[in-house]
Amino acid sequence: MPPASLPLPEAGGRTAVTHSVGTLGYLLRRFATFDAIAAIVWALSASLLGYFGGAAFEGAAWKGWCWPGIAFGLASAVEGRALGDQPAQSRPQRGIMTCTAQLPLVNYPPQVAELPIRYRSSDEDSARWIGFPFRTGDIVISTRSKTGTTWVQMICALLIFQTPDLPASLGWISPWLDFLTTPREEVYGLLEAQVHRRFIKTHTPLDGIPLDSRVTYIVTARHPLDMAVSLYHQGDNIDRALMRRLTGQPEPAGPPRPRKPLRDWLLDWINEDADPQTEMDSLPRVM
Repeated sequence: MPPASLPLPEAGGRTAVTHSVGTLGYLLRRFATFDAIAAIVWALSASLLGYFGGAAFEGAAWKGWCWPGIAFGLASAVEGRALGDQPAQSRPQRGIMTCTAQLPLVNYPPQVAELPIRYRSSDEDSARWIGFPFRTGDIVISTRSKTGTTWVQMICALLIFQTPDLPASLGWISPWLDFLTTPREEVYGLLEAQVHRRFIKTHTPLDGIPLDSRVTYIVTARHPLDMAVSLYHQGDNIDRALMRRLTGQPEPAGPPRPRKPLRDWLLDWINEDADPQTEMDSLPRVM
């Protein structure tokens, strides 16, 4: 059903739909067409109701006032009968919202493993989380590459420090714990010295991180194809030689092969049957 012609009984619902279709990029031409149809139907229904109602009670206006009273009386009788059939202890009390339905108890399976799964690549290792001393109020920002990590870090920083003038760079006050370019002990020491509410970056999913009731976990997601296109372009800005030196990786035997055009690379990325525990930015891992 076209969004503008949805049978919404109140103005708030119609306003919500109007904003929604605008946000989602619904075509203005189609929206205007169906909005005009909905406006005409709405106006006709109101006009005809008034016309026929006036004709029916012309010369005897008191009859028109009787119908609301009859409807109210019938509704009160039905409601009273329904309440009268309930046991006294189950009747809702005035001012108190109650629910008498007996819902079955469901034992949901755990969403994460008892022991964190290890995710490891050439520059990341989720095992660095094992043994990390959490504090009450810690925030863990769990995102995959190109899914809004820095954006969420900055939001947390602005909320915590209440100013855009941060005391240090974002990477310093919100370090990436499982990134192998910095020794684990150095990252732990940096976080131990922080006196503000800590917010820690990771690209590890929640099933690879110890879960602690004192910690708030923030997870973001993005359409996988959008993420992959951003990832492709980011690859042009990475100093691979520097990354190998910082992570202790060996130098390649020969020159790197030229990258495929974006379309061909994206098709390979979609069809690749990669191991999600080692290929962190692959489609199986993202999904």
